[in-house]
Amino acid sequence: MFKYHPIWKKLYTDIKSGTWPEEVPLEADFYSLPKYMQERFLEVGYDPNWSGIQRWHTPGPNKYSVFFSEECDGGGRLYSADYVENIRKRYPGRKFERCYEWCAGPGFIGYTLLDYDICSSLCLTDIHNPALEWAEETKQYPKNNLKDKVDIYLLKDLALLPKEEKFDLVVSNPPHSNNLCANDLSHNLNRIVTDYGWNSHHNFYKNIKNHLTPDGVIMMLENHGGSTVEDFLPMIEEAGLTVKDTWNSEKIYCDSDNEWDQDTPDKNKPINKIYYLEIMHKD
Repeated sequence: MFKYHPIWKKLYTDIKSGTWPEEVPLEADFYSLPKYMQERFLEVGYDPNWSGIQRWHTPGPNKYSVFFSEECDGGGRLYSADYVENIRKRYPGRKFERCYEWCAGPGFIGYTLLDYDICSSLCLTDIHNPALEWAEETKQYPKNNLKDKVDIYLLKDLALLPKEEKFDLVVSNPPHSNNLCANDLSHNLNRIVTDYGWNSHHNFYKNIKNHLTPDGVIMMLENHGGSTVEDFLPMIEEAGLTVKDTWNSEKIYCDSDNEWDQDTPDKNKPINKIYYLEIMHKD
């Protein structure tokens, strides 16, 4: 149980009474709570065996606690360290002022970049509110000490992002296919895997230029299992941006020998053909 988790907050608000303690422990084991509190939680339907709250620690020196649930996990835990390696390789020694993670989910990648001091502050957006509630809990978690470094927005149309938001680094692990057949990519949730007609990608590239600093860099993570660079070139060029470079991940690009057998597919094993696009303003 975590104080800032939305379910905890709702239950806390619903059952708080005159005898309810003002200070709730930051993290509380259900069975360590006073008996009357346990009874009240059970009365309103709390399941002490519920395991929906999960915690992942960023791999950097600060080991930030990032909270999430399985249905909000789109693979960012796997890709976060790879992002760090690729950014450091191409921009050695550069400290970015403000990073934006588009399609952030719980913020695995963005919080990892903060952990490694690759950026000074972070902006997260997504269209799925439950994922951002997890991101908010990570932000508010006092032991992380990130409350003043992170801004979070729920929005579908990037045109609604505040005009004052400017980024010199943009990262993302967006949906990797524009059709249902690519569910075999890595996840059984269409919301996470599929961007129908690349509509969200079109909206992103149409609007991101307005928020990219003159020396800003977009480093987009995509998957050859659901797209090619050529799928995105027209929308990037139409936005007045240009692709400076593309490359396959050295760590999580599986060749055909590592993919699951098409005759006996293991749907729990992802096909990772991760590649990056480095995008900037046109000269």
